[in-house]
Amino acid sequence: MVFVILHYIAIEDTLKCISSIKENIDTGSYYIIVVDNASPNGSGVKLAERFAGDPDIKVVLSPSNLGFARGNNIGFSIAKKMNARFIIMLNNDIILLEKAFYKKLAAKYEARPFAALGPMLLTTDGRCDSNPTRERLITKKEVLDSIRYSQKLLFLSKFRLDRAYLAYLRIIINNLYLMYVSVRNRVTGRKKAIPEPKRFIERRENVELHGCF
Repeated sequence: MVFVILHYIAIEDTLKCISSIKENIDTGSYYIIVVDNASPNGSGVKLAERFAGDPDIKVVLSPSNLGFARGNNIGFSIAKKMNARFIIMLNNDIILLEKAFYKKLAAKYEARPFAALGPMLLTTDGRCDSNPTRERLITKKEVLDSIRYSQKLLFLSKFRLDRAYLAYLRIIINNLYLMYVSVRNRVTGRKKAIPEPKRFIERRENVELHGCF
């Protein structure tokens, strides 16, 4: 089992994350890879020095900030070469509390093999964060639409019109939503929108997972 942690500036969060893994993990066969995404405060170097003698931790210093996805890919590519049974990608502000993490993960995989798995996420104030972020996987058409949308924003940014365009879209979307709520309330007799109850603590498959864990 290999843990991959993307680090940027917040060294105290990263240290707490590492400590929570070392204190709670239920297997001796684990390894932690910390990727410093070119932190300007030198915290990546401090982490490398701090864990230089730890056989279970490797700190990788990226020469430039590659962003979230590519930064994570650095650690993932290293972990993949280690032939680990499981690769755990987690943000540096995640605290692992589960005392039987490996045992439960292995049991879930043996019961129903998966390519990617995401846990229920709890915020510090006790709320259940959104995982999955989408009820279904993204389609090819949606990917192509997203690419075209990004290309449009990139073109507009050359003339510094991208922010104006986004503001215009927000106004249109907000007005359409208010019109929808107004019509629905007249039809149903509601005085205000009632949010749907949030579903969680249930297994769902073929969904888009939250990127933080």
